[in-house]
Formats: sequence, structure tokens, C-alpha cells
Amino acid sequence: MSAAGAPDRRFPGLTSISFVPVAELEQRAVRLGFEYWQRQRGTRKFPARGQIRPNEIAPALSHSSLIKVWDGGADFEVRIAGDAMNYAYRAPLNGRLISDIATELPLMASRWRSIFSEIIATGLPVAVRTRAGHDLPETNFSDSEAVFLPLGETDETVDHMLLFAQHERRTS
Repeated sequence: MSAAGAPDRRFPGLTSISFVPVAELEQRAVRLGFEYWQRQRGTRKFPARGQIRPNEIAPALSHSSLIKVWDGGADFEVRIAGDAMNYAYRAPLNGRLISDIATELPLMASRWRSIFSEIIATGLPVAVRTRAGHDLPETNFSDSEAVFLPLGETDETVDHMLLFAQHERRTS
């Protein structure tokens, strides 16, 4: 918003998010992350947290986050966030609960919580594309593609999630 309260014309209207099939992922880091997750899960619905080895996904690490599910989804903790993730949101994400992050990034925290809840309920990956609008000025990106991937010791319970996202930097 400008000082007079009018929308900032450098950015589109309201932020939009669209769900896309995982088969249509386009961004390199996001595809690499999804393909790695596929290999790790094998015949299971999703892999366990212990099966994820960061050195095996080194080219995508900067674009990744590991999320822990607390109390069945009452809250979520960003255990690890890559440098590109922290830069995209202009906020340190590592070691923080989504409920805490919501004070700085209310719109994104709300959307993340909704996506995380869907993953807990279904145990299925979710892929999205986001176009940041003037209602999301606290970010450093205009467009992004992300895939949210469930992790768990059994195929019945999601206890962590792996996120891969690639962001296009905003230009002023």
C-alpha cells in the first residue's frame, strides 16, 4: 500500500494461490525435491523423516524446509529452512512455530496452515503456485511454485513435512 492507502501498482491485486498436479511441476528445485521424495517412499504412501538425507538433495537444499507437526496439527514448527526460503519471506523461519510466524506473515501462515492440515488429513502431496500481490508486501518474491510432501513413520500418521519451493524475485 502506498502512504495514501492505495494499492502498490508494482504488484498485482490480491495474492492468489492455485493448486496444480504434481506431474506439472516446472521449477528445477521443486521437481528435484519431489522426485527424491518419490524414490525415498518406494512402495509406501510416504517416507519416514529418517529416510531423508540432506546430502542426497544438495542442489535443492536452499529451496527446502522441514516442518514438524505438533499435537496432530495444533501447530507446526519450521525445523529447518534453506537460505532461499528465509530470503523469500524476509524472515528467519528456522526453529519457529507457524503460530509465531503468523505475527510477521499472517497471510502466508494462514495458507501454510491450511495446506498442512490437508496433508495431515490425506497423507498426499500438495503442489501450489502463488502470485504475491499487494496484500503480501513482506515477501521478496512475485511468483513461486512449491510442493508440500508428507513424512511419517507409518502410512497412517504424518509427523513431518518436507517443502520445496522456488521463488521469482520481485523487481521494484
